[in-house]
Amino acid sequence: MLNKIYQRRSVIVASLIAISAVVWVMSGALNNSDAKIDSTAASDVHLLPQVAVESRFAQSTWRRFDGSGTVETRRAVDVLAAQEGRVVELNVTEGDEVVAGAALIGLSPKHIPQQRALAEAQLAQAELQYQSTKKLFNKGLTTPLRLAESKSALEQAKADLEAAKVAVRELTLSAPFAGVIEAVDMELGDYVRAGDRGVRLVQKDSLLAVVSVMADVAAELALNTKLELQTRAGKVYEANVTFVASEPDSRSRLYRVEAEIVPSENDLAGLVIGQPVEIRIPLQQVKAHRLAASLLWLNSGGDMGVRAVDESNTVVFYAAEFLRSEAGDVWLTGLPEQFDLIVAGQGLVRTGAEVSVRNQASAE
Repeated sequence: MLNKIYQRRSVIVASLIAISAVVWVMSGALNNSDAKIDSTAASDVHLLPQVAVESRFAQSTWRRFDGSGTVETRRAVDVLAAQEGRVVELNVTEGDEVVAGAALIGLSPKHIPQQRALAEAQLAQAELQYQSTKKLFNKGLTTPLRLAESKSALEQAKADLEAAKVAVRELTLSAPFAGVIEAVDMELGDYVRAGDRGVRLVQKDSLLAVVSVMADVAAELALNTKLELQTRAGKVYEANVTFVASEPDSRSRLYRVEAEIVPSENDLAGLVIGQPVEIRIPLQQVKAHRLAASLLWLNSGGDMGVRAVDESNTVVFYAAEFLRSEAGDVWLTGLPEQFDLIVAGQGLVRTGAEVSVRNQASAE
């Protein structure tokens, strides 16, 4: 038996060598497979899309109306001739500043002074007639009707005299308020009729900012609301709302809003009537986020919003509402008060995907 084993020793040794070789090869293969698995796992982690995020916090700001308006005067009037006559006095020229009650233009008296003198005489006669009739009535020598007629004649004479005095005053065209003469339409020697314009008077120390707004804006406005206006030269003024129309313009369907401009350090310098201005009216204080317009995103449904990451580093989409634009940025409402906004790499990921996050500085 031992001889047989000895005789086949070479076969046994060869078999053991073969088995050892197979075991060694299999061991290497298994180790290589484990290494590949570990390498693949590490590669999967390393290949997660990377995005940069900023922590965003909502700010208090105003929902407001921004629009264009014009500067107008609070008061402007055409001073008209109330009587017919010839111009005998011309006391002003264009650009003159006048005080209230100042005599601007004088007309020739014509027959008015004589009418006043006649009215004074008739009043004196009516007074004597009434006193005489009253004495007779007290003595029972006349009727109550005669006394009433005498009294009526006296009152009529008083009214005629007052009308004559008014007519004399109307021979002078006077300034109804302090202002600046914008135009003079009469010359010395002109013959004018009642209703002809003598001068155009404008009050320039009280200016208005006037703007037309839509119904929803008009509904939120209240008197004394403070607004801001800016000229094309960059000068900024404040104004207080003094009037909001209760019905829209028949053509534009917009509501007229007037605001009295508050004089600045330079008074109202830099403003002229008819000047276009940009007007900003605050309506309601809200919480909003300000960010670059390039960070806006549209989802598959066409909703506007932004992309962010949640606590599990998953990409999420937050729909937002546009509030206003400012200096190249946009203000958005409807977003969470605090979230991590994707500021780089948002175009390389999809909503719901897990990402690798690189934090940047927080922004408010």
